[in-house]
Amino acid sequence: MEELVKHFQHLIFEKEIGKGAFATVYKCRKNFSQKKYAAKVVKVEDIKTKWETENEIEILKSLKQHRHVVRLNGVLREDVYVVCLLDYIPGCNFLYGILAWYGFNENDVRVVMKQLFKALSHCHSKQIIHRDLSPENIMLQNIPSKEYPTKSIVLKLIDFNLSRRIPDHLDFIHADPYGNPSYMAPETMYDNPIAGAESDIWSAGVIMFLVMGGYPPFWNNNYNHLLENIKEANYAVPHHLWNHVDKTSMNTLKSLLEKEHTKRPTAEELLLSKWFQCKISKSTWCSQSRIDAFLHHLNQQRNNKNHRSYKLKLVKREAFVPDAEMITRDVNNNIVEDVDKRTDVNNNIVVCHW
Repeated sequence: MEELVKHFQHLIFEKEIGKGAFATVYKCRKNFSQKKYAAKVVKVEDIKTKWETENEIEILKSLKQHRHVVRLNGVLREDVYVVCLLDYIPGCNFLYGILAWYGFNENDVRVVMKQLFKALSHCHSKQIIHRDLSPENIMLQNIPSKEYPTKSIVLKLIDFNLSRRIPDHLDFIHADPYGNPSYMAPETMYDNPIAGAESDIWSAGVIMFLVMGGYPPFWNNNYNHLLENIKEANYAVPHHLWNHVDKTSMNTLKSLLEKEHTKRPTAEELLLSKWFQCKISKSTWCSQSRIDAFLHHLNQQRNNKNHRSYKLKLVKREAFVPDAEMITRDVNNNIVEDVDKRTDVNNNIVVCHW
């Protein structure tokens, strides 16, 4: 940070709030101002990084002034550094936001998914695809709590580093598979991989499955098995884990996770669909406790260094159905209190990867 302070003396860098493969994000403000920014700092040391950074800047400029897309406020360049001044979003990432959400239910799933589809519709209307849609690239702010249960949640789509603009005369681009494998669409994994708006819709389907069921549709300790299950759209919705989800919701979910990309609905079509027109009883879902338990299970795996194994030989594989111990924690464990220990929903951005 000392080197940044030397180059950008008119900025006050307060603390690091995020770190990725290509950039570090700091909470900052300008001298003589209290307005907060998220400063995405990229050290440009090669042509590839320079191109990707300038591409993200141009895409963010094209997407400005949308309620559910992070806004670019300015770009600073000094020596090898490029600093993108983005809106500072007080809150937490998608999964921990869902966990902290007081009284979360199926109507609330509709609320967050509608906002996500609005963000995607805006992007796709400009021929822009995100290509890395996952919970860590979605922020939630203004999360309802026990003290303030009527707060109106606001979703923000962030991190457009892998995003691309599709030429006007095309429906997709040929692109190497990048991003979080668990959320990548089948067509992005072909021998001749492609990516289009439909690929973002698939990723949204994985996220919707996650918040409805409380666990991911695709999971395997063997990385190759994971990829093959995704390519075949091989997932399971056993009745004992999904009997809380109504038929309309299930049909919508299945349309997003359609193996053939041309058969998936567009974001605009989804916003006009029957699913968003109806409301159901506001009974709290079990998906919060399952997500909390699954995150706990993953953390235990990482602590034990029990990561996914990479094997070249494929053997029989099945659609993922979690064991009871993977989606159940001690009944005395309070989910919201546990979340508050990991993240301050008013100040800090928290990232989890799975």
